[in-house]
Amino acid sequence: HQVNAPQAWDLSTGDANIKVAVTDNAINVNHPDLINKMLPGWNSAENNNNPNPCGGNNGNHGTHVAGTVGAETDNGIGVASIGWDISIIPVAIGRCSDGALTAGYDGIIWAADAGADVINMSWGGAGSSNFAQNAINYAWNQGAILVAAAGNNNSNQQFYPAAYNNVISVAATTLNDVRSSFSQYGPWIDIAAPGSSIQSTSTATTSGYQSLQGTSMASPLVSGFLGLMKSFAPNATNNDLIN
Repeated sequence: HQVNAPQAWDLSTGDANIKVAVTDNAINVNHPDLINKMLPGWNSAENNNNPNPCGGNNGNHGTHVAGTVGAETDNGIGVASIGWDISIIPVAIGRCSDGALTAGYDGIIWAADAGADVINMSWGGAGSSNFAQNAINYAWNQGAILVAAAGNNNSNQQFYPAAYNNVISVAATTLNDVRSSFSQYGPWIDIAAPGSSIQSTSTATTSGYQSLQGTSMASPLVSGFLGLMKSFAPNATNNDLIN
């Protein structure tokens, strides 16, 4: 209700042909609220086709993000997602040994080659590189809209990949539509979305659901919404949708 989702769903409840990639530590593709939304995915850290949690990588972060993008909606369980009927491409970028995000930009390239319409990146850091910008540009030129979390350091410091060219940077807001206390801010931010106390799918609780906060939670709301917009206006250009 905070983002007027019911009014948007009166126009469209999404299209399964629209694909939103979730690049994240790992994703439980068998979660009962996600299993029917998943397309074949990839693990770019381990170079195999299994994006599920493994070893020291519990995949909770990615599973939570995926639920905000596109958890099955109006199915009588769990949570609703802004994307409703859009499809999810799960792309694990965290290695099995400890979950460290070692393959983010490889994951972006793979997602672009897999035909992702939108690529969510709820991860990053302060460092930047030409290699990473080139990977972003490659995905953009393949037709993907790229969306990233702006960071949780309560500063105006640029955070990457959010601050790269051709990326939508997403800050976080509270239930009162003010900046979340942790969220990055500044003129390089493109948009803000709810990121405090977000309930979504989880691997860390027996219920399979959990409330988390962060710009990581705000970014997938924008990604899922772009998927919904593209479902409603499939012939719009990416720049039209962003504007």
